[in-house]
Amino acid sequence: MNFCPDSLYCGDCLDVMRAWPDGCVDLCYLDPPFNSKADYNILFGRNGHQSGSKLAQFVAFEDTWTWDDAAQDRVDAIERALAHPAHRTIKGLRVLLGDCGMLAYVSYMAERLAEVRRLLKPTGSLYLHCDPTASHYIKVMMDGIFGHENFRNEIIWRRTGAHGGARRWGPIHDTLLFYSKGNRYRWNRTYQPYSPGYLDTNYTHADDRGRYQPVSLTGSGVRAGDSGLPWRGIDPTEAGRHWAIPLAALRAAFTDRSGLDVLTSQEKLDLLDAAGLIHWPERGTVPRQKRYADESPGIPVQDIVTDINPAGGGERMGYPTQKPLALLRRIIEASTNPGDVVLRSPGAERPWWRRGT
Repeated sequence: MNFCPDSLYCGDCLDVMRAWPDGCVDLCYLDPPFNSKADYNILFGRNGHQSGSKLAQFVAFEDTWTWDDAAQDRVDAIERALAHPAHRTIKGLRVLLGDCGMLAYVSYMAERLAEVRRLLKPTGSLYLHCDPTASHYIKVMMDGIFGHENFRNEIIWRRTGAHGGARRWGPIHDTLLFYSKGNRYRWNRTYQPYSPGYLDTNYTHADDRGRYQPVSLTGSGVRAGDSGLPWRGIDPTEAGRHWAIPLAALRAAFTDRSGLDVLTSQEKLDLLDAAGLIHWPERGTVPRQKRYADESPGIPVQDIVTDINPAGGGERMGYPTQKPLALLRRIIEASTNPGDVVLRSPGAERPWWRRGT
């Protein structure tokens, strides 16, 4: 089966991936079965695509894992294959768990994740979406395949609001495990919008230009050059610090940027003060930079996602574990560039996708 981006492949992803060349994928997003002890159905129209009319219901997969002949053959094969990246992990988990449904599930994932690693480019990354049912076993297995040094984040997505739990804390989150192929992985600084509460808490000052937050004008460590010298009677060296000039703010304030780079730190601070960009506290003498709310695109993405709701409205396709497009968009923006190839499987309407501009 030839490798062809912008295509939909149906069938067992293991068979499909084994036919593709090494290093052809920039990002992989996996939303596998969670071993949730449930059968998942999906609705299809007669043309094979999900449809709102003339629906026929089929069992997409049975997410109930049992130890059977297929599981035993799979685990035995991985244990015999000394070069398999999950070899030692599966052996260890077999000692820990014994021959059971959980080992059947984890070994099933091990086969497929080994192929994903082969398909990823050296700059590639993988996000695997799971819930607490099996995420701890999957993480151990992924450490074995990708290397624990290539684990980047455990991302928590709050998938629902308050949830009643019988004799336990309400389960309202899923986990995304973020791994890279190596240390040269692609990463784009990505932002999420400020919440009103964040602005009220952090941007507590205002002037004619708007709301701002006073932030430090110094950096950690002593410097021997002019950045370590006093300015207006304030010596950063006494505090073990040095002047850290916000050059972006300085250049934005002065359209004639010629000569800015040759100014001393003290002269740059004078210009910032003349432009009204320095906050002088009512108490104390240490000045701070005015960072305005409209200067930043938002908060850098954090590993707890609370601002993305479950798929709803016209986005819903009738699949009970469907993930919102906003969550996928955030992942794709953070870990790909325009023109990159993304593998999404399963639970997505287009497993292969090439990022546009």
